Amino acid sequence: MRRGVLATALAAIALFGGCLGAPGGTGTTTREGPPTTGDTPPPTSTTPRPSQPAVDVHVVDSNPGKPRLIEGGIAATGPGDDGVSARYYVTTVPTRSEAEARFDRRALGPDGLDFLDATDFSEASLVVVQISPHSSVPDHRVESVHREDGSLALALNDSSPGRTDDVTVETVLVRVDGPAPELVTITTDDGVSWSSAEGVVTRTAAPPTTDEPVDLPYRSTDPAENVGAARSLVVENAANDTVGYDLEVEYLEVPECRAETPPCSVPAREVGVLRAAGKLPAGGSERFAEVAARRGDYTVAGTAEVPGPNGSLRTVRGSLDWTIDEDAGDVQVRILGDGVQIVEREDERG
Repeated sequence: MRRGVLATALAAIALFGGCLGAPGGTGTTTREGPPTTGDTPPPTSTTPRPSQPAVDVHVVDSNPGKPRLIEGGIAATGPGDDGVSARYYVTTVPTRSEAEARFDRRALGPDGLDFLDATDFSEASLVVVQISPHSSVPDHRVESVHREDGSLALALNDSSPGRTDDVTVETVLVRVDGPAPELVTITTDDGVSWSSAEGVVTRTAAPPTTDEPVDLPYRSTDPAENVGAARSLVVENAANDTVGYDLEVEYLEVPECRAETPPCSVPAREVGVLRAAGKLPAGGSERFAEVAARRGDYTVAGTAEVPGPNGSLRTVRGSLDWTIDEDAGDVQVRILGDGVQIVEREDERG
């Protein structure tokens, strides 16, 4: 059983919702005690402090292809082109007439319509929060609501099972007592923040990386994904002095489900294939034989410390996007006096 009100008098409201069905979404309105999905669930009652307005909450999930729930909001079209981008939106609905103009009643579903119709806009307004892609089994809490002058700050806590990122759009309807705020700022427990002044906000997460050691040559467990001969890499010092270098080779592993329709939103990850550091005398070289045989896209990055003016050292860098297929060649990293040159040699395997 979830508590509708925290001991600190913050509004802690548990939301449970399923995927959108035809013609609208499904969701649960929070109330004191266990959540229910009745036709018109009574709202949560709180005893607000002056800066802590009372709130009621309802959540709706929208699957790809379903109508946009609110004008100006996020369309349920799946993830961004890169499959990593997340979208965020928040807006206020201060009047009944604006609610009728902006909401698509088909997308709200029966319980969402009941929540909207039960709102007395002479006493309260609606804050509409959207996140996509997100879990199709959401469990959010509004941990705190703080009003100051014309601004409203709302903190969300996501306890969704597995914290999955599906292709749904999660819409959290928050009914707030008092006049409609001029500005709303949302902050999640992940540290993501956005406001009603920004429209739809897109954030691209950095691809996760793995530092787990891999066996060389780097291969796939599926033989069809490997080339016949593993490719190698050589580092050469073409500068006039002994230099230190750092070398990294990373592989971009793209989940197979990203090619499905609709694509999943599981992000690609960067696999650390080779990390090496050393020193080379002028004219020296080091060969890393049979580094990788798995087909796909790699990044080769090199950094070196070369002599600068007055005996100082300066850092020079270079990188190469390297695609391994049957025509790919080995990689040559040349440390120069003014930079690091990384090129793919012509394949001489015939």
